[in-house]
Amino acid sequence: LETELALQRANEIAQLTEWIFDAHSQTFEVQTGGSFLLERLERKIHPADLEMVRQGWQRMLTEGAPYDLQNRMLRNGRVSWIRVCANPILGVTGLVERVSGVTQDITLQRQLEEQLRESQKMEAVGRLAGGVAHDFNNLLTVIQGYTALLEADPDAETSQEAIQSIRQASAVLHHKRLRAS
Repeated sequence: LETELALQRANEIAQLTEWIFDAHSQTFEVQTGGSFLLERLERKIHPADLEMVRQGWQRMLTEGAPYDLQNRMLRNGRVSWIRVCANPILGVTGLVERVSGVTQDITLQRQLEEQLRESQKMEAVGRLAGGVAHDFNNLLTVIQGYTALLEADPDAETSQEAIQSIRQASAVLHHKRLRAS
């Protein structure tokens, strides 16, 4: 009895629901005592995922292939994510008679994964912006350095070289600004 209670508590924590599907009656029997028809379940599957779920389910029933899919469900007007893992149980004829499976609510996991992806995107944008700022600073240093040389030495030959360097650096800055906008 203690082992059963511990297992039940572990399933609750992991948000696992165990079930058996009867291929003949098209009925699910849930560990908690409830039962429902496959048709009722299909109405709760997100429309964008319904065909994928049907194909995987059909493949399992006809080929005896294990089933392991993630899909969205509509629950009380909200979208949640579930993972369904199931194994067919073949009868003496070799056909699938029943299916044993578990369903796990993975909504929180999916939300955390999405937050991580967004965070990684922001980090990449930050690195890019830092690189661009570094490039601009390097070019501005060239411009400022040659401008200071021009102010300090009015020599014509040095002035022409400095003006050319300033022109090149400012052209690069202008080009980078146009690409960024």
